[in-house]
Amino acid sequence: MDDFGDFCYLDVQKTGSTFVTKVLKEVSQRPLRASVKHGVIETPFHRQLLRVIRRPRWGAFSGGMFRDGCFYFNSVRDPFEYYPSLYNYGCDRRGGVYNRLQSQGYGHFYDGAQSSFLEWMAFILDEGNAQHVNPVYAATCAPGVGFFTYRFLALSVAAPSITLRGINTTADAEAVLERHNISRATLRNETLNADLLTLLESHLAEHVDLDRARELLTVDDRVNASVSKSANGDALRASSLAQTVRARDALLFRKFYPET
Repeated sequence: MDDFGDFCYLDVQKTGSTFVTKVLKEVSQRPLRASVKHGVIETPFHRQLLRVIRRPRWGAFSGGMFRDGCFYFNSVRDPFEYYPSLYNYGCDRRGGVYNRLQSQGYGHFYDGAQSSFLEWMAFILDEGNAQHVNPVYAATCAPGVGFFTYRFLALSVAAPSITLRGINTTADAEAVLERHNISRATLRNETLNADLLTLLESHLAEHVDLDRARELLTVDDRVNASVSKSANGDALRASSLAQTVRARDALLFRKFYPET
C-alpha cells in the first residue's frame, strides 16, 4: 500500500503497481506515510484478534489501519497476462512466490521452458498446493478462487486474513467483495496511464500536481517489469488450462474482463 493520508493506493502485485507508485510519489502534494509494500488494510478489531489468538503468521500480513475518510483504490490485470508475468518474474529469481517455491524444492519450474511454465501454472491452479504458494491464501479462500483473485481480494477488503476465510465458490467471493470492498476505483493494467490520469483528475485533483501527472502519463514508462519473456498469455489461452483459469479467477473476468 502507498498511504498518502487523504488517499491510499492498494498495490496489487504484477498489475503495474510499481509504475503507479512511482507516479504517485512524484505528483502527490501529500507526503507518503509509513507504508508496507503490498501491505493490506486492517481494522482495530483485527489487531485485537491477533493479540488474543497469538498468530504471528498473520501479523506479518499487517499494513495500514482503515480510515473512513480515505480514498482507497487498487489495480487489476487480465489473469491470462498476470500469470505469465508472475512466472517470468520468478525466472528472474524475484518475487515472493518464487522464493517460497524455491525454498520448498520447486525451483525446477523456473527454467524458462514453455512446458515448465504450464506445469507451474497447473501447480498454482491446484488448490491442494495453496500452502506452498501462500499460507494465508491456503487458510482463507483457496477452495473458491485462484491465486490472483486472492491477491486482488486481499487488497480490496480490510482484514483479509479474517474477511476472506470460508470462501468456497466464486459466488462466495463476489458476496464478500460486494459487502466488504473498500476500494473506490480500480485501474486496469491494460489502460493504466489513462485510468490513472482519469482517477487523479476526477477524484484526487486537490491532492496532486495535475500538470506533472499529465506530463508523466503521456508516456508509457513502466518499471519493475520482468526481464525474462519466457511465458506469454497467448500460450496460456491456447492451453488445456485456459478453462481452469477462467473458472478459478471467474470473479475478475466477470467484473473487469467480460470481453476476454
